[in-house]
Amino acid sequence: MMQTRRYDLDWLRAILFGILVPYHALIGFVSYGADVYGYRNQDIGGDTPEFIIFILHTWRLPALFLISGVGTYFLMRRRGVAAFVGNRIIRILFPLIIGVVFWSSIIAYHQSTITHIVPAFPQFWWERLSKLDPNRTGHLWFLINLFFYSILAVPLFRVLLQSPSSKIARALPIFAGFIILFAALWIKPQGAVFGEYLTWKTVIYAMYYIPGFWLMTTSFPVWALAARFRYVSLIGGIITVAILGLYLISMYSDTDDMNRMINGYWINQNWPRFSLINSSYSTLYALTTLLWCAAIFGFGHHHLNGPHRFLPKLNRAVYPFYIFHMVVLLVVLFYLRFTPWPWVLEFFILTITTYLGTAILYLIFDKTPFLGPLVGLSRRKSTPP
Repeated sequence: MMQTRRYDLDWLRAILFGILVPYHALIGFVSYGADVYGYRNQDIGGDTPEFIIFILHTWRLPALFLISGVGTYFLMRRRGVAAFVGNRIIRILFPLIIGVVFWSSIIAYHQSTITHIVPAFPQFWWERLSKLDPNRTGHLWFLINLFFYSILAVPLFRVLLQSPSSKIARALPIFAGFIILFAALWIKPQGAVFGEYLTWKTVIYAMYYIPGFWLMTTSFPVWALAARFRYVSLIGGIITVAILGLYLISMYSDTDDMNRMINGYWINQNWPRFSLINSSYSTLYALTTLLWCAAIFGFGHHHLNGPHRFLPKLNRAVYPFYIFHMVVLLVVLFYLRFTPWPWVLEFFILTITTYLGTAILYLIFDKTPFLGPLVGLSRRKSTPP
């Protein structure tokens, strides 16, 4: 089934990546912010920002990976498999390597100054480069996942393109739903059961990315149904996330426990991995993700399915925006963290400064031909990753 460009998904992609800045800024003002960034603001916001982060975390990344699967469909259909693989290498793998070598080093430099006496940045960068750890990707993990999902799923995507009504195509959504539930029940409660990198999130994100491609090949009216029942999905998502909140409020005894339960690590509570509380929380979390994604795409399909002169510019900026924003944010947070102002004011300053700094970097790289490829920019119009 041939599809034209989906403006609603372009809008949602730009919006979801735009949310990255306030989302990541909030982490600098919660109790576990130092565990994530290496440092946090001296004043924190308490339970409110933590719960906002928790709500956004249930659906933001699954929705982004689903949209990435849709983008993969358009790119592969238009260019073919060989050109698609080449595009992934140029637009994802190459900027990833540059990011790990340089952009992550800027972040690591500021993190290291918290606990160590470090040399000037050029020497620090050279020493870090000589013993570069491929696991130190920071926020660029998204590119690693996206690259491997794209390459490993090529055989399946070819089947979906050539035979959209095949048994494999019909079974895919059922299989993906089963794997999501399995990951929630089995992998998620145990944390990183396959090593430090491959976690339950890795599995679940793949199960949103692949169906994103399938959604563009099926004749089943998924998008129309999502739009029709968007309020039902939204109300259901609000109810389930409220119940999850009650789980957290009733069961945690300190902030560390709160962080563990948000991520599903119930083991430290001395409960069996498949106890009623464990399994019900994990299942409800998976259902919350599905409901919120259905609501988001339903509202998007109903209200945002139209072009705008700014939309191509926004989508072109999304990829380098993602690469740059954490560098700007963590540098600003580093110098802002001891400022004796209310945390809400500091949060808004951090958010606005990150938007502005990221926009300036994007414009510099976009207007300089030899710099653009370093952050995945092409001089010709192309489908977003």
